[in-house]
Amino acid sequence: MADIILIQPRLGEMDFLRTQPFLPLNLLHAATLVDKEYKIKILDQRIDKNWQKTLSEELLKAPLCVGIVAYTGKIISHALEISRFVKKRVNVPVVWGGIHASLLPEQTLKSKYIDIVVQGEGEVTFLELVRAMEKGKSLKGIEGVWFKNNGEIQRNPPRGFLNLNELPEIPYHLVDVHRYAPVYKGRPSLSLQTSRGCIYHCVYCYNNSYNHSKWRSLTAENTLKRIRYIVDKFNIKSIYIIDDNFFIDLERAEDIARRIIKENLNIEWHVQGGPDFNALEKMGEDFLRLLEKSGCVRISCGVESGNAGVRSKLNKGSNPDKIIKMNKMISKYKIIVYYSFMTGLPGESKDDLRQTISILFRLLKDNKNARSSPIYPFIPFPGIPLTQLLENKGYKSPAALNEWQNYDFDNFRFSDVPYISDEIKKILKNNSLYLISFFVDEKLREYKTSKIIRLLALIYRPIARFRIRHLFLKLPFESKIIDLFFKLKLKNKT
Repeated sequence: MADIILIQPRLGEMDFLRTQPFLPLNLLHAATLVDKEYKIKILDQRIDKNWQKTLSEELLKAPLCVGIVAYTGKIISHALEISRFVKKRVNVPVVWGGIHASLLPEQTLKSKYIDIVVQGEGEVTFLELVRAMEKGKSLKGIEGVWFKNNGEIQRNPPRGFLNLNELPEIPYHLVDVHRYAPVYKGRPSLSLQTSRGCIYHCVYCYNNSYNHSKWRSLTAENTLKRIRYIVDKFNIKSIYIIDDNFFIDLERAEDIARRIIKENLNIEWHVQGGPDFNALEKMGEDFLRLLEKSGCVRISCGVESGNAGVRSKLNKGSNPDKIIKMNKMISKYKIIVYYSFMTGLPGESKDDLRQTISILFRLLKDNKNARSSPIYPFIPFPGIPLTQLLENKGYKSPAALNEWQNYDFDNFRFSDVPYISDEIKKILKNNSLYLISFFVDEKLREYKTSKIIRLLALIYRPIARFRIRHLFLKLPFESKIIDLFFKLKLKNKT
């Protein structure tokens, strides 16, 4: 029997876009210390089609609690579905963790299906919580825990940040690792966290509230131990680093690259978070050459807007000319760079968006290894400075947990918000800008997709580019087909 059940809900469209889901790292990190003392069952709604049967059988064994992770968006509807399922069958405490519950613990606990919230980093907090529940002790005083006491919401002091180097390796044995290895450029890859937080203050980012703009990391030596463990234990030759900003400490990043070369690991590694353009400038060509030699094949940079004024309001440091210059510098190396973009920002005009589109295509033209994210619409997520600024000006964020499930690119009603101009609202209608912009580059060549999908994407690319360049989105017939295709594939997969 399991003492604790930990559950990963479905995400939505992102479940389909990868060949396999990423590791449920939030749950594995939460289980890191608890696993030493208790038996844990991890249930993943993304891969277990019979999750209700599996969960029913586990609930009959009277676990101490059921833990669920969630962040803002569609995943909340699935997390609530699981919570209701549990509460209708047994009187077992339901514990929520993750970014959304951490940022809005009181509102989260107002749901009748949720009993406890673990706020912030969960390794130590969850262990102390489970120990107290096992012994029937009060939860009062456990740092980082919010809970209900006779229906009244109680809060404890927050827990300080952990020293990541004092934590043991995450308990990979709790999952079938090879079911969480999405294929990129022909290689299965595993995700790994080597640092947490970010020192910057981008006004659209949760790090300001969740991590208080603090950054902490594993040492280069301990990072290599984690990488070597993955390589040796699971024969994985591709590592996907999911840090918020891996390149905050450039000396550490350089040390990691040198150690990978010295130990002849023969791996490819990808960095989801960072570097920003200021860090790229500090790196210089010697650093980039070292990254290439060590097997770094992909990094990410946030452009967000091509308009200098909008970038300044977002607290993005580099101007568009510097972005173009840095892109040309990195084009000399076999490192794919993913640039991210957004629109629907307060005060943004149609001309501002045109400048974003212009720099997007300039970056793709100047660098054959440049890739573009879709043009994401800004969504006022909880706990970010821009949302707080909008709320101060009268914007109303959801008053209940279930309303946050619509805060994703498919369901958010941009027509209802007061801070977007009418011309931008028309562009965001039907989500066509986001969907069509997905196809402006050659990114699908690097993922494991069928030949027919790659061929169709190749044929469609000139149409997508024409539509985006000219913002010709009034008759997005093909975006409806794309949207339907995603939904059908997701339905079939789940």
